[in-house]
Amino acid sequence: MITRPPIRRRTHWLGGLLAAALLLIATPALGVDPTPPVDGTTGKTGTHSLVDTVDTPGGTCRYGYTVDGIGYYNGLRRVRAGAPVAFARASRTSQRIAWRLAVQVWDGTRWLRYDASPWQSRGATPSTKAAFSARSVLVDSYPHHGTWGAYRASIQLRWYAPNGTTVVGTARLFPAYYRSVEGVYPEWQQTERCGGTTG
Repeated sequence: MITRPPIRRRTHWLGGLLAAALLLIATPALGVDPTPPVDGTTGKTGTHSLVDTVDTPGGTCRYGYTVDGIGYYNGLRRVRAGAPVAFARASRTSQRIAWRLAVQVWDGTRWLRYDASPWQSRGATPSTKAAFSARSVLVDSYPHHGTWGAYRASIQLRWYAPNGTTVVGTARLFPAYYRSVEGVYPEWQQTERCGGTTG
């Protein structure tokens, strides 16, 4: 949150109440879509899941970076998601599976695609999961300060045909829990999504 020195002035309490009401009317509504995101699959997929609990959140929101001409800004800088767990289909001895992290942003009306990590591809069997690693996406939230209210992670998976290029199944998973960390501080709080700033 960007802070500015307070302006000292005497105002009658009724005038202050009126000014506050007008400010609320003039401020854009950044309420976040209250509908929880829905996981989904299409085509032929193997068993898959995401480690996403109160103790082990599926996502991490990292805040704090330097903005030219401003200095330190406690805005969102990076969204990270833990690697999903994915297996080959039961009918396959082995199968290529890929995943990526896509970050979405709430513009006040709908969720839009912000950016995505490159696809990470690994082999798997019905009993051995793909050796995926965590992925992250860099975010510059400052240009949209006050206009974009929240960010969230979308984990996207693909299962491939024996030729290794044709996609035969897809899945989309959304973390419900996020670890929120500012700068290098070890303290963190649990959130439902990444806000634009920590303030």
